[in-house]
Amino acid sequence: DRGLDSIRRVAVDPQDGRILYALRDTRPTSSDVYKSTDGGDNWVLVSAVGGVSGVLVVDPSDSRVVYAGGRRGGLSKSTDGGLSWNRTSLSSTYPDARDRTILYMGHSVTGLYKSVDGGLTWEPRNQGLLNTRIGKVMVSPVTGRIYLATGGAGVYVSDDQAETWQ
Repeated sequence: DRGLDSIRRVAVDPQDGRILYALRDTRPTSSDVYKSTDGGDNWVLVSAVGGVSGVLVVDPSDSRVVYAGGRRGGLSKSTDGGLSWNRTSLSSTYPDARDRTILYMGHSVTGLYKSVDGGLTWEPRNQGLLNTRIGKVMVSPVTGRIYLATGGAGVYVSDDQAETWQ
């Protein structure tokens, strides 16, 4: 399918592995979101979302909620399975592989946030960070170790679900 060239990210619905989302760059400031409900055999263009390319994550507690991470420091959120999108001030979201109700979001100015209820509520987790300009958040699927890339202060790690940082 010619429409599926330039795919930047793919996300799998944690509740139904047959449901997939793909993010395809269309212009410097826009991407198309494709969705498959049959494990990737067939794809449908469901929407366009502006200013994203970095992250595509399905909320583990509600598969209708999808996050698309920002090219310019923002995060867009869909609550209807990718049909429509709203821009937020957060920049990226990552689930903890050991507990899919725990999510981490980084903001390019105000730091790291943690949710323990699948994204319904968020708490800041910046204790011990010298720089709260979060560029990237990664969570090891094996150990649960969290890695933060910060603007100018290097990489921080946490082995206790963002309670302390080294």
